Amino acid sequence: MKQHNLSDNDISIIGVGSGAAAVAALQQGKIDLLVNYDPAATIVVERGLGKILIDARSDLGAKDVYGGIYPTSVLYATQDYINANPQAIQKVTNATVRALHWMKEHSAEEIVEKLPDDYVSGDKQTYIKAVEAAKAIFSEDGKFEPADLETPLAVLKSFNEAVAKATIDLNSTYTNKFVEAAASKAGN
Repeated sequence: MKQHNLSDNDISIIGVGSGAAAVAALQQGKIDLLVNYDPAATIVVERGLGKILIDARSDLGAKDVYGGIYPTSVLYATQDYINANPQAIQKVTNATVRALHWMKEHSAEEIVEKLPDDYVSGDKQTYIKAVEAAKAIFSEDGKFEPADLETPLAVLKSFNEAVAKATIDLNSTYTNKFVEAAASKAGN
């Protein structure tokens, strides 16, 4: 909004969730514009409910929208939890890295076939298209690139005064050590 000189007075922001709830809000006319991700984005297009105006489902799209790569789906934990439970963190990381490698080597259809039926939003073919569209945003190895962390910080600073005023050491906000250990265990 700031990039295009819009303010909070120009629009009303309404939380509608994601997935089926977001699609329903658009379909029922409760909202005019939806900012969401897959599978909602693909379902909206496939059902003729709207069209994608800005697509940040790829690195190129994220660069267009945010000015750089914008890491989103990550594993979060407090430092206290990490310190107290390094084995649990490593097991979750190992599973995540294995899943990323598996996803890279398999088609969207093969990925969807592995999901429980009740996880698939909408019809299966549309969901396969949504997974195909979303595959580009997944890391191939699970590692953070330090430069990519600058983008979300810049975005947050643009609208959050507290973040804008804060001194944040991005190097203290993440670690690749569990991902590196998972890769070495797998022989990657």
